[in-house]
Amino acid sequence: MAEIAMLWLILPGGRSLFYLATLFTALPIAAFLIAAVTRSIYGGTLHDSNGVRPVRIRIGGRIREVDMNIVLIVVAAVVLLIALLIFRLRN
Repeated sequence: MAEIAMLWLILPGGRSLFYLATLFTALPIAAFLIAAVTRSIYGGTLHDSNGVRPVRIRIGGRIREVDMNIVLIVVAAVVLLIALLIFRLRN
């Protein structure tokens, strides 16, 4: 929520506040991706056995499991990158 407040405040250095809000938004995304990539080191999983199951899709004749947590985090990262690029192009 602090990120939204930083974006709405009209203060000197608004550009810096945008980048700070972007950084605060990117930190949990990056932490999740690091944890997902290194989960074999500490025995972690992407989903709870009683939670949302991975979606099974057929790709090239093989059935693959796609975890929805990864899909949502990747979409969030792409949206954040697009917002950052738009901001840089406009300013």
